[in-house]
Amino acid sequence: MGSTRRHAAVALALGLSLSLTSPALAAGNANAARIRVSSAEEKVDGPRRGEVEDILKDAEKWLDGLPAAERAPYDARIKTVREKLASLITPEDERKVRAARGKIRQAQSQIDAKQTSGIEDTFKTAEKYLDGVPDKFRTPVMAELQVVKDKFAAGKPADPTKPDTTKTTATSGTGTTGTGTTGTTTVKPDVTKTTSGTGAGPTATPGVTATGLDKEAAANLGRANDRLALARKKIADEDFKDVSFDTNAAERFARELPPAVKEAIAKECAALNEMSRTLADAKENRRRVTSEIERHLRSAESFRQSSDARMSADSINRATLRLADPEARKWLTGSQVQQYETELATVKTKLAADNKSEVLSRASALVDKLEEQLKEDPFKGKEQRAAYEAASSMESVQKGIASWLKGLPADDADRKKLEARVDAARAKIATADAAWGKAQVDAEVGSGWEYIQKDIAGWEAETVDPKAQPLDFPRLAKTESAIRRIRFWLDDKRTKEIREANKGDAVLTKTYTDAEATLTQAAAKLSMAYNAVLDAAEKMPTPMRRFETDRPSQLAYAADEAFRGTKHHATDVARAKKLDDRWKAELAAIMKARQELYDKLAKEADINWPGIAARTGAKDGIDPKTAQPGQVVQLKAVYNRSGWDFGRDFDFIVRINGVPVAGNYDPHVLKALEHAWYELKLDVNDRITWDVVGVVEGNAKVGQRVTVTLRDKDTRLEIGKIEEYRPEDCVKIRITALHAGPVAVGPVK
Repeated sequence: MGSTRRHAAVALALGLSLSLTSPALAAGNANAARIRVSSAEEKVDGPRRGEVEDILKDAEKWLDGLPAAERAPYDARIKTVREKLASLITPEDERKVRAARGKIRQAQSQIDAKQTSGIEDTFKTAEKYLDGVPDKFRTPVMAELQVVKDKFAAGKPADPTKPDTTKTTATSGTGTTGTGTTGTTTVKPDVTKTTSGTGAGPTATPGVTATGLDKEAAANLGRANDRLALARKKIADEDFKDVSFDTNAAERFARELPPAVKEAIAKECAALNEMSRTLADAKENRRRVTSEIERHLRSAESFRQSSDARMSADSINRATLRLADPEARKWLTGSQVQQYETELATVKTKLAADNKSEVLSRASALVDKLEEQLKEDPFKGKEQRAAYEAASSMESVQKGIASWLKGLPADDADRKKLEARVDAARAKIATADAAWGKAQVDAEVGSGWEYIQKDIAGWEAETVDPKAQPLDFPRLAKTESAIRRIRFWLDDKRTKEIREANKGDAVLTKTYTDAEATLTQAAAKLSMAYNAVLDAAEKMPTPMRRFETDRPSQLAYAADEAFRGTKHHATDVARAKKLDDRWKAELAAIMKARQELYDKLAKEADINWPGIAARTGAKDGIDPKTAQPGQVVQLKAVYNRSGWDFGRDFDFIVRINGVPVAGNYDPHVLKALEHAWYELKLDVNDRITWDVVGVVEGNAKVGQRVTVTLRDKDTRLEIGKIEEYRPEDCVKIRITALHAGPVAVGPVK
């Protein structure tokens, strides 16, 4: 089954409607149905929604044979997907609509070019493309077609038997004309108001109006206003993709109109284009956010139904975080937020109920098992090992019960009932243990001490390794084991109960007295070894390496563990902590003194450097392309990238104008740096800027550090990364002077 699921998941991921196992042979497979329903839910919003119905039918086959209650959630999801699919345009209808709109644009172009021969056939072809397209998607396109038909009808030659009207007054949005008088053109700008983000469209407006236009100009203004009206309608219908087509057409009709009219139409077009872009972006952002949240909600419910609580909780968390994101919420309405919050609360409640049911089922089964183990005395007649195994088994069951019940509130009634049964079982275990222990106590105590003695035999002769270095922990394994084992044995609840219940027993008293004496002697021996280490450490100069400075605190921790419950605990731990505090204070003082010396020398170096640089005769900067051997150059405030961007082929490397400039230190420069590093202990590093003076020696090669990503040649998936150093041409210099922090050194005279 696991293999089939993996193959099915791969097939679905590749977008293939495959059925690797016949539903007839594996009827009633809820998991297979869930995979297919989830795939359909993902694809219904994508370009491959043509495959959705086949996937849903396949899912229904897998649901056959399942109980009605189990398949009900899947049937509901299938119904939701089909309803959504029905509300969307099919790929075939979408192709028809695009073809019809192409013919409408063709007809518009014919009218614009005044080449209308055959335009009636173009209209008929556009209508034919729309045959069979549902009215929901057909009606808007037919409206666009009617607008173009009206324009064509308005532009036909006038009847010669009727009087000609050469001057008109234009109105918007109708393409009609009326009589007018000659005179100055008057423009009334558009006052369009459009609501956004709510689905409401633009309010009806008169568009751009003007007086004093001739017949042709008035007709063009009418055509432009028709296009503007169509653009507004598309915006109101949230059909943004062709708005620019209409606004561009409107601007074409306005080309020969008076400047004021043309400007008003251009402003209206710009406003509509901007509005279209803004609303389209908002629509896409809203779709993206709602799609993501709904996907997480579907996943949460799907995982819950498949009893994957961890993945369901993860999906709930993802949906919650996304819903709380201000960037996401700004695209959602209040009702959407409320709806998602309600759905989240619902699935959380269901998951919590599922979890409780699972917890109670598992815990109750373990309680039953525990009670079954206690039907008879679990220890009666058993040797120690067998009794221990029985006790361990029951203890394991109790831990399992506690592990399951901790997921429920402490005051949960069902939890309390199970805990009461566990308490009763524990009481039985205690009674049986006491009865068995009464007969075994002497043998138990004697064998317990004997076992410890055997395990720690030889501790008295154990010595610290003479080759041990200062600050090394004293390695006395048997001695430490003696302390740990005896202390644990004496502190054990069972031991204390035996001692308390058998006060005055000579045999037991002698056994415990011998154990306590051994514990005291072993602790004294280990304490002496620890103090020998601390004696040596206190005489050492203050260490500077972290490995050494951390040792006192580590010794204190080890002493705390080793000497707990002995008289050496407080004194040995305190001594190690005291050394730790001393070294930390001394180290802080040393570092402070070094920093003060660094600051002092850095100020002196800043003062001396200009004179040093001037004596070298170096010119500022370097052009790697024109640099000549023997040229003395100064590079100011640069970072040494040797060992970072490049290999360590040279002491110093920097990239200037895209070309590496690399060089090694003259002996006197290296000596000055080493004096600062090793004698003055100053941190002169490549994380500060340097001033460098060098003599150009010519060209060389330097290794550029490159990270290469290795990919599988077939899948192109990343396998790993490697670093390599690729040779690159560079300008080579010999560094004769340098200023870095507290160091300022020039050429030897």
